[in-house]
Amino acid sequence: MNNNFPFYYEVRVKLLAFDKDNNVRNESFTRVFKDSTPLENRKNAFDDFNGYMSDLDSLKRLQRDKKGNFVISQPTFISEILHSAEKKENYFESLKEINQFREEISIFLVVTDLDVLNSVVDPPIPSLENLLNKLDQSVFVSERNQNEFEIHKTASYSFEEQDIIDNLEVHELPLYEYYKINVSSQIETVYHFGLDYSESGENKESGAERTILKTPYIWNSLDDYNESINSNSTINKDQVNTNIDFLKIIQIGENNQIEFKPSLLYNFKTQKAGITPKFHIAKTICAFLNSNGGVLFIGVTDKGEIQGLDFDYSLFPDKNSKDKILLELDSLIAYFLGLSIKPFIDSKIETIEGKDVLILVVSESYKPTFLKNKRDDKIEKEMYIRMNASTHLLSDNEELVEYVLNKVWKKP
Repeated sequence: MNNNFPFYYEVRVKLLAFDKDNNVRNESFTRVFKDSTPLENRKNAFDDFNGYMSDLDSLKRLQRDKKGNFVISQPTFISEILHSAEKKENYFESLKEINQFREEISIFLVVTDLDVLNSVVDPPIPSLENLLNKLDQSVFVSERNQNEFEIHKTASYSFEEQDIIDNLEVHELPLYEYYKINVSSQIETVYHFGLDYSESGENKESGAERTILKTPYIWNSLDDYNESINSNSTINKDQVNTNIDFLKIIQIGENNQIEFKPSLLYNFKTQKAGITPKFHIAKTICAFLNSNGGVLFIGVTDKGEIQGLDFDYSLFPDKNSKDKILLELDSLIAYFLGLSIKPFIDSKIETIEGKDVLILVVSESYKPTFLKNKRDDKIEKEMYIRMNASTHLLSDNEELVEYVLNKVWKKP
């Protein structure tokens, strides 16, 4: 093996095959490229990707979107199945059926040394669509490892371009720079007017400038961005659809992967900021980490009523309440659980029924996670797990050991 670097590439294929009677067969496989230098592995991965695209093109299963990117087209009867699945009352069953018929060809960067990963790159803020994808595919279907980063993709469904370009700029390029690999001929500057542009507050093109290694993908132009903004401001269709998705999840009620908390900081007994609400949230996060992951809605009562974050906001009279809430969340994680678990948590403040709700999507950890609890001036470590719709402390040492031994922990 010539590759002594702790990262390589994989091409992952998930396609549907149809016979003359329209019977459907799933074909999923992965091709690994790790035996040459990083740049050669990357080139070979893209060549392999293009080979699959040629095969789909010959079968007339590719079309281009308005920007010129390829989309995998599906037969009418598959579209009808998906449309029917979307109408099912059981949200999670609906998601599983939809996921079954999704098709995609992706290139992933895989980093084998997590210490290098943590020292070289910082994870970008997850986009809303990425949160929804985690709800759709990860927490309830299958979880991707935290050391795998999608850098190119063609699919039968819409996906968040922001996550792809973040992975290219924030994860891939820094690895090449860290190991002093000459990529001067492969670097390109592109402009993507997406989440980073809208949140930057900049009114110039430099707000969307990204430096990445070359890919054939065509990114969002300023015209596309403005068209999207104008469309949302007039009919607000995307926001309505997003709210419906979150409402469906909330309406299911609390279970082993869904939990509601009324506030992050505000103590309703003392009507002040307190450590108690943070502690209860930290317990839930710890339990999700040690179980099967889950989604925590902060700003929703135990009965599923959306009250929002106004009580928390009242503690910060200035205009930066949202930023303060996210900083308090970071403080909570650092104090009770440690920053090492941060990659397993995606957070976002979203508007649901006109009220702000803090949403945490927590992935299952790779190893047991302990909460640091101060008792009688001493720090004690406690392990929590998720039951049917509650958080349970493993206080008995024998019970704790048996749980750790019996649980199959995910591998990084």
